[in-house]
Amino acid sequence: MDVKDRLGNFDPSLLDATTKANAGAGILNGFVLPASASFGSIKGTPGVDRSTLKSNSPNNWAPRAGFAWDVFGNGKTSVRGGYGLYYVRISNQMLLQLITAAPFFQLSSVVLPGTSPSNPFPNLPVPSQFPVFPTPPTFLGFSAAGSPRFSGPLLSLNPFERNIRTPYVGSWNFTVQRELPGHFSIEVGYIGTQGVKLLQSRQLNQALLANANNPITVGGANSVPATTLTTVSSRDANARVPVLGFSTTGLNTVTGNGHSTYNAFVFTVNRRSGNMFWQSAYTYSKAIDNNSGSTTQDLGNSGGNQLDTRGDRALSNFDRTHRLQVTYTYDIPAFRHGSGVVHHVLGNWSIGGDSTFQSGLPNPITCSSCLSNVFGLSTSTLFPDVVGNLNSLRSSGDPQNFTVTGSTGYFNTAVLGSTTALAANSTVSGLNIFGGAGSQTFTIGGPGTGSHVGSFFGNLGRNVPQGRDPRAQQWDFNVMKKIPVGEKRDLVFRSEFFNLFNHPNFVVTHTAFSPTSSTFGIFDTTTGNPRIIQFGLQFQF
Repeated sequence: MDVKDRLGNFDPSLLDATTKANAGAGILNGFVLPASASFGSIKGTPGVDRSTLKSNSPNNWAPRAGFAWDVFGNGKTSVRGGYGLYYVRISNQMLLQLITAAPFFQLSSVVLPGTSPSNPFPNLPVPSQFPVFPTPPTFLGFSAAGSPRFSGPLLSLNPFERNIRTPYVGSWNFTVQRELPGHFSIEVGYIGTQGVKLLQSRQLNQALLANANNPITVGGANSVPATTLTTVSSRDANARVPVLGFSTTGLNTVTGNGHSTYNAFVFTVNRRSGNMFWQSAYTYSKAIDNNSGSTTQDLGNSGGNQLDTRGDRALSNFDRTHRLQVTYTYDIPAFRHGSGVVHHVLGNWSIGGDSTFQSGLPNPITCSSCLSNVFGLSTSTLFPDVVGNLNSLRSSGDPQNFTVTGSTGYFNTAVLGSTTALAANSTVSGLNIFGGAGSQTFTIGGPGTGSHVGSFFGNLGRNVPQGRDPRAQQWDFNVMKKIPVGEKRDLVFRSEFFNLFNHPNFVVTHTAFSPTSSTFGIFDTTTGNPRIIQFGLQFQF
């Protein structure tokens, strides 16, 4: 919360049906401020907390329990387990969303068709005029071609749901450890987590689908005749939105819709002796979610359908099915004890290393050529259609064979296709009004005499396992020499080799599908560093 009451939010539930069908000044009723706010003629919204949330989650109870059992009472076999509930601390990223909130900031969307070419740019206030609410556009009906017309640029906001709750994670584990002869020990276990009410950014003004059973009526006020839409097309998307006056991407809302699960089998074996330690740890796991967040911030958008997110549940962006890590250190015993030049030069050396082998990460394949979608979404968030055998998506061979722009890429483009821009009177069945799986039929069409076309969501899932990067490996190695300086002091010289064999681990960065793309599926980037050698000298006392 802001002690100066400068947090603004937007709550579509405060709008009446007339405003949702006609836009205009009634949109201002959806803007909320803390009740204690007072900025000249702009006053706070009665009953609204300084956070603008409806509840600050006062009952966040986080129990934790665990146990450990020495099975035979001899310290050689143990069973351990535990469960804990952990609440996620929300960073300031959430509040930063509200930096772009009215009346302290203004955003507008210029969309075509819909925005008048004669005056396409909004008249934004100068800094001295803030705080000020925007002038909401009014719906003016449809053009002769059938495009919705408005009195000004459509609005765009970054609000968050007012009933959002604190995200939390449940975590549990069960392991069995056993000491074996020969200084060996093993550990076998299961680890699981579940994330609930996680933050997820969604475009909640995505256009709805209309048919005779679910008509959408716009207009009927401000001397604009009512028009009932029972068909859909890319042309009239901004008339089929949940809140008229905002663009189809104009309510980029922080929600608590995120959910994740992680389940893993872990197996560890290690051996300790007087001069050697060796450990191998293997993990077989699966991470699933409907939004993996962002690598640079708390919030992220999974793409695809923004209103029916069932299809977004898939492998996490960071899922690695297999991971094996081998760690070792060895103190070379030769010449360790003694005196003279040979002892000082060849004694007290040790070597060590860490080798990692793991599955590649999934790639979210989008569709830059999937045009004219009826939902009003950017092509960068859409997925293509599967037109071939999905198991043939990845090409076999050395990744270095797919590094030249314009050549054959890692992904087989014959397996994928752009979503079809259907002509007027075409029908699509098996959907619901949000564009997800259902039982209804929708027809391409619209008002006016213009051409009406439209495409729907592609059937390629998010982060399909067939779209993984190649497996990765990393070899790190070190050599250390200890030089005693008196009885209690040592000089330690270290030589460290990261990525010892200079092995490149390739990743695909161009994952936007287009049949004519020269870069789709090309390995133009490696993850990790090339070989790095560094030397260090440490004085221990």
